[in-house]
Amino acid sequence: MPVFRSDHAVIYYETTGHGPPLVLTHGATLDHRQWTPQIKALAKDFQIISWDVRGHGRSVMPPGKLHHEEAAADLIRLLDHLHIKKAQLCGLSMGAAISLEAAVTSPHRAASLILMNSYHSLSTSGFRKLFSPLTHWTRRFVPRLPVVKTQAKLLARFNRDNQGYIERTVRSMPKSVWTQTWHGLSETELTEQLQHVSCPVLLMHGKQDLVTKNQQDTLFTQLTGATLMELNHAHHLMNLDQPEQLNEAIRFFLKEVDL
Repeated sequence: MPVFRSDHAVIYYETTGHGPPLVLTHGATLDHRQWTPQIKALAKDFQIISWDVRGHGRSVMPPGKLHHEEAAADLIRLLDHLHIKKAQLCGLSMGAAISLEAAVTSPHRAASLILMNSYHSLSTSGFRKLFSPLTHWTRRFVPRLPVVKTQAKLLARFNRDNQGYIERTVRSMPKSVWTQTWHGLSETELTEQLQHVSCPVLLMHGKQDLVTKNQQDTLFTQLTGATLMELNHAHHLMNLDQPEQLNEAIRFFLKEVDL
């Protein structure tokens, strides 16, 4: 099983294909399998590195909250482990924030950024107002299963074939890790760092995604030279809702990037 140690975490990863390296980082409470449609479509042109963020899938994290800074450091150490000097960094939601942080802290390692339904701040948004009480009450009183089922149903709104994968993956997370993930992410604050991104950026947003809708304007204006693309009939997990359109957009964008 391909794993490596990063600080006090154990990180699982997979590599597929040949070509310029493209790192895919999944959303919160999911795992590397979220990217199956992209891996199948893009592996003939790129070396795809998909991995499980600490505490997710087959990766293990030490006790405590998950913060994007730690996960971004894991991403850079993954590149070190694979002897990759520079890569295209692609992520969705939490994975986008992790990729963004990695590009800020290690700009020489990021050839480009593809940020799907990304966010720059959760510390002052409605997200924190919702999830901080939710994780508190779920941890102490509320059974997690109904919450997980609701999460899976909402995220698979435009593609019901994904509901089973989402529910199974979220249910497989230990309850303590699930709550600490949401708790940690609710403290995310990246707004001041946006001006330090120097690589080409593709912002992708699902038109029906309400989770990050209000954050796209700030991302677009603060990330110098960014391109913004909106996909219709796409909710938060846009890579699963509209895989063919999204794959083509990734391929077109990366053709213009000099690694």
